[in-house]
Amino acid sequence: MKRLLVGLLVLSLLMGLLFSFGPISFAQKKYNEAPMLAELVKAGKLPPVEQRLPVASDIYVVKPVEEVGQYGGTWRMVVTDPGMGWWNMANAVEPLIRWRPDLKGYQPGLAKSWVYSPDGKTCTIILRKGIKWSDGHPFTADDIMFWWNDLILNPDYPENPPRWAWRLGKLMTVKKVNDYTIQFNFVAPYYTFHAAMAQGFWENVGYLAPKHYLQQFHPKYNPQMKDYTKLREVRTSTHLNPNYPVLYAWRPVSWDASKGVLIAERNPYYWKVDTQGNQLPYIDRVQIRVLQDSKLIPLEAIAGNLDCQIRGFEIRDLSLLMENQEKGGYRVIKWEYGDGGAPMIFIDWDVKDAKLRPLFRNQDFRIALSIAINRNRINQVVYQGLGKIQNATMSKYLMHYSHPEGKKVHEEWAKAYSEYNTAKARELLDKIGLKDVNNDGFRELPDGTPFKLLLDVGATSALETIDACNLIAEDWKAIGVNTAVNVISGELWGVRGRSGEFHFQVFGYGSEVDLLTYPDNVFPVGNTRFHPLIGLWQQTGGKEGEEPTGIMKELLNLYEKAIGTRREVDRNGVVLEAIKLHIKHGPFIYAPIADLPAPIVVKNNFRNVPGIGKAPNGVFYRPILGPWAPGFPGTADPCQFFFKK
Repeated sequence: MKRLLVGLLVLSLLMGLLFSFGPISFAQKKYNEAPMLAELVKAGKLPPVEQRLPVASDIYVVKPVEEVGQYGGTWRMVVTDPGMGWWNMANAVEPLIRWRPDLKGYQPGLAKSWVYSPDGKTCTIILRKGIKWSDGHPFTADDIMFWWNDLILNPDYPENPPRWAWRLGKLMTVKKVNDYTIQFNFVAPYYTFHAAMAQGFWENVGYLAPKHYLQQFHPKYNPQMKDYTKLREVRTSTHLNPNYPVLYAWRPVSWDASKGVLIAERNPYYWKVDTQGNQLPYIDRVQIRVLQDSKLIPLEAIAGNLDCQIRGFEIRDLSLLMENQEKGGYRVIKWEYGDGGAPMIFIDWDVKDAKLRPLFRNQDFRIALSIAINRNRINQVVYQGLGKIQNATMSKYLMHYSHPEGKKVHEEWAKAYSEYNTAKARELLDKIGLKDVNNDGFRELPDGTPFKLLLDVGATSALETIDACNLIAEDWKAIGVNTAVNVISGELWGVRGRSGEFHFQVFGYGSEVDLLTYPDNVFPVGNTRFHPLIGLWQQTGGKEGEEPTGIMKELLNLYEKAIGTRREVDRNGVVLEAIKLHIKHGPFIYAPIADLPAPIVVKNNFRNVPGIGKAPNGVFYRPILGPWAPGFPGTADPCQFFFKK
């Protein structure tokens, strides 16, 4: 065992060298810092910058997109969600392992390397040595072990294991090897575990738990705490708590609930530098305002009140934003949604209504609905003709398309059942016995029972999503299928989605770029999307939900095969097998269009924000906003954004 561990550590060092960032020599001893921090050092309130950074060999070096930046300024942005999701995507994307900015795989983050055991059942992760929390306390394996042992495995604490912690219905075990080495162990090969570590902020906010701070609220460490109420409260409001230690570029320093304004300030212990040894971030502070109405965001941009706004604009805002660039003193950079469908509509394969279930599982019915959608009309009316007319897929940037067949399969999937043919749709509905027997203009079930389909849309969805759904409802009514758009609260939308109580569930933009980490768009894994009850069965090891049969069982078997396959090219081939089953037996998902541009607004003096393609620093960026998992803009290292004087 000792010999194996030594081998793993040697291999991890080699991987660290392979994935190292930037040209800074490990021998560099001189680092620079922001003037505001230099003053604190001079006053004796902070240790010198060299003592606040990791050891030289483990420092994360960022290559600025355009140029080495200048310190100072306050970045102004807005959000519409008090949960600060957009802000977290800019600041809290600091996982152990990160997406590459070109979306072609993964690279080190807080961890400098990772390696799998020969049997694929153990993933060993090596942390960067010397990283500190924003209060100066060391970040070590103990923090992750606290999350696992004292929170997740604690039956009295209300936090469930993450979905990626299971393999074949068995929970992983986690072992601390030393202060900077952790082993994650599974009952079967799990070669995609490292990818699970790289996903959006909601994952790392969980497993990056500052033990030295949180133990004061834990009854095990503080007998004065009689229950876990306070601990849970602290854990669910980290982004608003000035006392909560973070590993991000900016830490919260004040939250004014009455005004809806959060102020974040540079983290003096942030663990990244630029290519000249300047500690990041460049920007001193960030001001995040909560707006109640998303329609105000373009007006804020035009008024010059936003320095860099990366989310919140709709396609309908694009022409207005372009026309007012000079007035607002900004430039519009066209990123992409990277979407495989807009909006994305999932049929409920597990619908609980006994009369609707055989209908929803009838392929002719699902095809009829798909070819009855006038996709061109929706594209022109709702999306200004900017979308690509197709049926629902995943993003064209899906990492599994790197397989030689990938692009061909994607195009075939996009074209499947996307023709507009109302005559054929009516013919298919007639064939399965759906006829208007009472002459009210709508078809009844084969037994004569009336039925009405509901498109569940969250109340906070973009207006363009609701508009597109209204047009789809009109298209389905035109072939005699009574349909209504059901706008409901986000909470009810989620409950109906997880319980199988819905007919169709609508997502504004549907896409993923790694289907083995977020598989539920294609595989019946997890109790969401088109398979809530079958996914629950899979998630609970058969204890709850409904056992899969037929096509769903085939898809689930392919998922298990893929994540247990060592070579990436072979895993990608298995994913393509699953997509081919969707083409043959689908559709299970609908969309009218895909591939929309995503406008972002950036002040003219706000620099180092990448466009699409190869940047001046030689790095290729593929910034997409539809799938949140890759973490844009966090993947583009906002710590190197700056105001040019």
